[in-house]
Amino acid sequence: MKNVLGFLSLPLLFSCGGDSPPESFCDTAKISGVTANGYVYTDIDASDRSTYASGMADGDTPIAGATVTLYGAGETMVTNSCDDGSWGVEELQDGAYLATIEPEEGLCAQHNCPRRLPQALEEGQLDILTFGDSVPVTGDRPFFPSRLKDLLDSVTSVTSTNVAIGGTLSEDWLPDGEYFNELVMPNLPDTDVVVISVGGNDILASIDASSLNDPDGAVEDVRDLIAETGQNVIEISDSIRAINPDIDIVFCLYVNYELATISPWNLLPLVIEPGVFAGLLEGAREELFMGEDIILVDLFGASFELEELDYYLYDALHFNDYGQTFYAEEVFKALGGVLVGESPLGGEPRTPLGLDRNWSFIP
Repeated sequence: MKNVLGFLSLPLLFSCGGDSPPESFCDTAKISGVTANGYVYTDIDASDRSTYASGMADGDTPIAGATVTLYGAGETMVTNSCDDGSWGVEELQDGAYLATIEPEEGLCAQHNCPRRLPQALEEGQLDILTFGDSVPVTGDRPFFPSRLKDLLDSVTSVTSTNVAIGGTLSEDWLPDGEYFNELVMPNLPDTDVVVISVGGNDILASIDASSLNDPDGAVEDVRDLIAETGQNVIEISDSIRAINPDIDIVFCLYVNYELATISPWNLLPLVIEPGVFAGLLEGAREELFMGEDIILVDLFGASFELEELDYYLYDALHFNDYGQTFYAEEVFKALGGVLVGESPLGGEPRTPLGLDRNWSFIP
């Protein structure tokens, strides 16, 4: 069991439930040094969809006393949210951390609430399984699952297994299929977190020169494929939890490839109006996993923060050195990752990373 720090230890913690110290975060919101902080609240209007599509709006209500835990190398830091829903951990030392919250009642609106992960961290061993299409196994090495392990290694002991297969569609990984039975199922009893990457090949196969003859039909085809992919992911997830009920399931929503200019994405302006493809992905984020206990890596939302998507691409679908790091960082953040100081990754890593951490719940 890792050491739980008290108020006199560094980093400074601000425990805001009950009677607070005179100079607590709740009283003064004083920030000194590098601080991880954010809000915990009830999403009354159910408008939140991911960490990139959320915000505490008028009418939303703060949740006070929520327990937030930061797991770092050799130490565990615990605090509670204040009356206004805010929480903070001050003067973080260099290193990687994982921020988690004890589940509140209701649906985790931003799809960023791991359930099994905190227990795995307490036990000192985290096992991650990645499967799906070619994104985790094509492009510049090391691939993003290995880089994710590098980010997490300083927090706990990590085993990463990557059984993705290039060229596969979402339907290829459905339960009772060869890939699920032979590659996924044997790993599930010992796995804490599953990372699923599917859908890109489904969509890419529908975008070609023939789409020019029927732009409206091409849009509907992509819309149907996105919906079908979502349903396949839910079916896969249900079967995974039938074997391991406590497992955390992570789905990687694709970047906004409409921001790319390489082939075949350069054909999109000839086929559909600008913004239509992005709108389809946004619609997927809005609708696919409502009511599902799935952690969403919103690479679509994150891609709008990139200056030029081509800079991160190895080819039309896969990622180069910069993109692999970007991908790993986004999965890390979705799991609650916080990074302060030097990153262990190559490919122009970002640091500090994940300091703003909000959680919202739909009653």
